[in-house]
Order: sequence, then structure tokens, then C-alpha cells
Amino acid sequence: MGLGLLLLLAISVLLTYTLPIATVVLIRPVIDYGMIAALVMGTVAYSSVVLQIRKRRQSAREGQR
Repeated sequence: MGLGLLLLLAISVLLTYTLPIATVVLIRPVIDYGMIAALVMGTVAYSSVVLQIRKRRQSAREGQR
């Protein structure tokens, strides 16, 4: 998770300072919102997968007892 946030920050800074100013003004908000949406959706998907794995492990442990 932390690595993804650092990567997001690095990409945003790189895009901000490397693209021409007019392009940055027009495209940067779209890129930023798209990245934020992707990050949020990835986090939600990852969390749901982790919860499913924990439930399976817990039920497997209870089945062994």
C-alpha cells in the first residue's frame, strides 16, 4: 500500500514537471482523478480479497479442531 502511494506521488510529480504547461493544465486533473480512482478501487479490491482469505483460513482452522 505504501509503495503504491509513493509510486503515485512520483508519477504525478514526473507528469507535472515533464509535460508542457498547457497539456498539464488540461490533462493533469484527468490523470490525477483517474489515478486516485484506480488507487481507491485497487485498495477496495485488495481489502475484499484479504478478508476472503482470512475467512477461509479461519474456517479451515476451525474445521481442524
